[in-house]
Amino acid sequence: MMQRVFLGLLLSILFASPVLAKRSNCDVTLKRIDVLLGIYEKEHPLKHYPSTLKEFQNFAAKKGQPFDLTVFSEFSYKRRGTSLDMFYTCKDTEKSASEV
Repeated sequence: MMQRVFLGLLLSILFASPVLAKRSNCDVTLKRIDVLLGIYEKEHPLKHYPSTLKEFQNFAAKKGQPFDLTVFSEFSYKRRGTSLDMFYTCKDTEKSASEV
């Protein structure tokens, strides 16, 4: 019985490791940005998003959650009214995306 539990645990670790290892630095930074934007919107419901990237970075630093944009080869941040456009290209995966 104990061997089955050990074998199940071992197989879980072996299958989970590659999935967890594939998470890029870019994905971690994007997740942090997403969480911070959610916090900002709760604190500033009428404004929704910071006006500039610099304002957003200062907000993140004040919250103790700065993010590193060096994981991107290209990153743009443009706020238009109550909407936000971000374009980025990840260095490690070379994935490009645009989020509105």
